[in-house]
Amino acid sequence: MIAFSYYTQLLEKKSVWFMINNSLGSYYILMYYDNGYNQANGEDL
Repeated sequence: MIAFSYYTQLLEKKSVWFMINNSLGSYYILMYYDNGYNQANGEDL
């Protein structure tokens, strides 16, 4: 169970989203990466 909890937390903190877009006959891959470990959490940056 500890390993499952670790991987669940890891997936919640680092998420990657992909989207394929077709614009004027060309395809583009759009990627968004969210690293939860770099959030300010009320601290000054």
